Amino acid sequence: MNTKDLIRLGVPPGEPTRRGIDFISRYILKGLDKARLAEDVEAVVRDPGAYVEDELRGEFAQALLRCGRAIQEAPATWRQWGEGLEPEALNQMGRACQLPVAVAGALMPDAHVGYGLPIGGVLATENAVIPYAVGVDIACRMKLTVLDLPLRELERQREKLIKAIEGETRFGVGATFKQRREHEVLDADWSISPPTKQNRDRAWAQLGTSGSGNHFVEFGVFTAENPIGDLPAGEYVALLSHSGSRGTGAAVCDHFSKLAMAQHPELPKEHKHLAWLSLASAEGRAYWAAMELVGLSAAASGGRLKGLPGLGEKSEAKIRKGLEDLKGRKIAVRTPLGVAWELAEAVRAALRDAPGLERLETGGSLRRMKETVGDLDFLAAAADAAPVMDRLAESPLVEEVLLRGPTKMSVRFRGGMQGDLRVVERSRWGTAWQYFTGSQAHNVTLRELSIKKGYSLSEYALKKADGSELLCAEEEEVYRALGMPWIPPELREGRGEIEAAIKGELPRLLEVSDLKGDLQSHTTASDGRASLPEMAQAAMERNLAYLLVTDHSQGLAVAGGLSPEDLRRQCAEIRELEKSLGGKFRLLCGTEVEVRSDGSLDFPDDVLGGLDLVVAAVHSALSGDPEKVTGRFLSAVRHPLVHVLAHPTGRLLTGRGRSGADADWDRVFAEAAATGTALEINASPMRLDLTDTLARRALELGCLFAVSTDAHAPEQFDFAHFGVAVARRAWIPPERGVNTWEADRLLEWARGKPARVAALGR
Repeated sequence: MNTKDLIRLGVPPGEPTRRGIDFISRYILKGLDKARLAEDVEAVVRDPGAYVEDELRGEFAQALLRCGRAIQEAPATWRQWGEGLEPEALNQMGRACQLPVAVAGALMPDAHVGYGLPIGGVLATENAVIPYAVGVDIACRMKLTVLDLPLRELERQREKLIKAIEGETRFGVGATFKQRREHEVLDADWSISPPTKQNRDRAWAQLGTSGSGNHFVEFGVFTAENPIGDLPAGEYVALLSHSGSRGTGAAVCDHFSKLAMAQHPELPKEHKHLAWLSLASAEGRAYWAAMELVGLSAAASGGRLKGLPGLGEKSEAKIRKGLEDLKGRKIAVRTPLGVAWELAEAVRAALRDAPGLERLETGGSLRRMKETVGDLDFLAAAADAAPVMDRLAESPLVEEVLLRGPTKMSVRFRGGMQGDLRVVERSRWGTAWQYFTGSQAHNVTLRELSIKKGYSLSEYALKKADGSELLCAEEEEVYRALGMPWIPPELREGRGEIEAAIKGELPRLLEVSDLKGDLQSHTTASDGRASLPEMAQAAMERNLAYLLVTDHSQGLAVAGGLSPEDLRRQCAEIRELEKSLGGKFRLLCGTEVEVRSDGSLDFPDDVLGGLDLVVAAVHSALSGDPEKVTGRFLSAVRHPLVHVLAHPTGRLLTGRGRSGADADWDRVFAEAAATGTALEINASPMRLDLTDTLARRALELGCLFAVSTDAHAPEQFDFAHFGVAVARRAWIPPERGVNTWEADRLLEWARGKPARVAALGR
């Protein structure tokens, strides 16, 4: 039996499956009857309470009990209004109330069958949200707007009212407006989740449309038999509409439902559409934010008939308020690596002198240096956990303590990120640190390998068949016991690293100390914040041997781009400053030249030919026809005077964010390899571009790389380790980085570009 078999039996993933695998491995190692193994596993799953004291099965049973059952034996109570409701709607309500997160339910008289929860059903949950229960048409609504118009206007302005509907509304599947409508909802951050990011343009085109089926917009008479607020009793002209979120809401529901189902494979088949997301999780918070945004978009679609007296003002005001609330809410989905790193360093500083602390390190995705981080994981070694946890709880960095046990603590930091602290004995540090670093795919493979070698691996120890423990104070001991060298954390993603380690084929990865120079930097000549001498001094202080100055070209006016004359003057200044350093440091003259929309460069060849190295960049028009976008990049790498392609995809991770260019990267990488053009790994935490996956693909296709900081101020040279981390995650060895070379070799390579291009007949 393996992990998949356990999940099929209803064992939740995570700790229960890990303990299940431990139980299976010990069962086999003890020489017990394998024919009865499945039966014994099923017995524990069926009634874990009966086995909590069992020496062999106890840990597995306890993990199952801690996790909870897939469904409740005693369902939550629910009330029903109306008689003769559809039997399947009743069954759906009953199943929903069996969920472990269900608190109470209600069923309305118009209830009918839905996807998971019946339409007309209401389910209260504890700190959880069920995407399919919310539905695919988020914010589907009937909207009544009472107009300050006399009834006679229904006939007198009939044609005007009809034209208002026809002019401001579209009906039908996929209906859009040719001329897109402006609305504040489009100014919100649509990058808060993958489906909203991908569907922003679609939502924009459909803003104000109503769809098909039972969607409608119509004028009629509204009778208020009694005063309603400030509205006196009487008859009024009113607009009634039925609209929803169109396909964007369905995309949000589908995306997050799949995430929820993946998190809850333990649910029986008939409950799968009721899979939930915890609102304490990044996925749950992301869904909530996406749902609210799509709801505001749907509401905006209902208020498009402006210009008619009394229509839409209050509704628009509500939407604006909703947008402000959304913008102001701190929704921690995944945090950019640079932001998470700074917070983690602050936490480490706050805990450094905690009483009894022997060691403190980070784990999780931060230690693996992923471009974004969910929660922060800290591992501490101490004989007594209490003083360490006290120090964290008292830190001004912490907004709320969410959970505290004898050795584990969860907190929410100011700003919204969650952090977990685990305290272990120093003798168990190695297995604990390995376990809490992850990834899940890496750890699962290690556990399966440990079974083959006669061990069961947990965060506590390597346990032998006889129950004795092999304690590992260091990570290296864990990997050595399993027959392989230590694996760098950046590689632990289940991408073949364990197989490579066993074969002795792990590459020597790039390190910060391998970098001899930086190939992108900016001064006050364009958009930098320090002078040329200041930037040169900062580079020297970081033990670099050379620095390429790459202020922007003239076409990027927003960054104060240099004219050809400005660039020539700067080069003269660079040569003079380098001369004054007496050979201690090389200053190289370059530019970050803009690649125009037609693929041409922002400087003529006679200007570029006078530089040491040229870095080309695309900063605008990154979306659009993929073929045209690809063509711009191909033009850049084929140019005989372009040596480095800067931040190739153009993505941004911080602020409102920006997705990378949609290009045929295999073609671009193949051409870069053929012409010997280096691809930049931009170390700025706002970019980290290329991504690790694209960089790995470029490596496979034979590309060279430049790990550059894109420093705009002296302290930004310290970004180098972020770029090196991306390169390490991509398995890039030092020799494939052009700025690991000595300056003379680098310049010789640059001078050879025209010949390489000519040889290819480009």
